[in-house]
Amino acid sequence: MQMTKAQAVAELERIQELLPLIAEAVKEERKPVNRYAKTSYFKEAYGQSMGTVKNRKYGIMNQIKLGRYPKDAIIDRYIDKAVYADYNRFFKHLEGATKKYVPEYDPVEAMVLVRKMEGREEYELSQL
Repeated sequence: MQMTKAQAVAELERIQELLPLIAEAVKEERKPVNRYAKTSYFKEAYGQSMGTVKNRKYGIMNQIKLGRYPKDAIIDRYIDKAVYADYNRFFKHLEGATKKYVPEYDPVEAMVLVRKMEGREEYELSQL
């Protein structure tokens, strides 16, 4: 079945009217990414003791001074999740003689690891 030019234009106009309605129907509510968490979050998420979490926090504070992490990695009682994930992954090397072999801090890569650990779906990871 072929359409006339007038029928095709009418059909396109109808589709243009429907597009905003379709977009609204499939639009998902995006929850903001919680970048920071209290020490209790890390205790639960990583299955670590509070002492271990506090030691990681002090190590992160030291790495902030050395320039690896941004100054806002720790705000009061809150720690940046991506920074914690990175430090937890590389702390043995960062505190030892092999720190020159540790890759540079990549906040996006670290946050992807955090989101996977939190059980987020792949499409949510693409929003980072």
